Amino acid sequence: MEEKDNLELLKENYEKVKKKYKLPTFEELDDEFEIRKIDYDSNLIKEIESNFFNEEDIHNMVIFYKKIWHLLHIGVNASLSSEADEAKFVNDMWLEWPKLKKKAKHFSDKLMESWAQAEKDDAPLNYTG
Repeated sequence: MEEKDNLELLKENYEKVKKKYKLPTFEELDDEFEIRKIDYDSNLIKEIESNFFNEEDIHNMVIFYKKIWHLLHIGVNASLSSEADEAKFVNDMWLEWPKLKKKAKHFSDKLMESWAQAEKDDAPLNYTG
């Protein structure tokens, strides 16, 4: 018998609670939150991108990240409480997501525009890492 990968197990388990709590489909959540995608970390990229934002942008991003991290911990807490609490969190987040997505899109647009400009600039990057 073939061993199932973690994503397949996640999908199967999600399907069980999806029906019980009338949650969005796994595919909808994956499309929005890229559940399959592996996160990466790069100090060089962080250093370059820190030059793309002014103080007001940074202040607004910090507020946004605090909101995201708060919601993340609400989700962790819900997952430690009960299946019903976790399902409620998923449904609450699904309703909250359009506002969060709009804000994230704003920052993403700024990054995209800044990277496009950086690509055109001839000046070397000031990275001393």
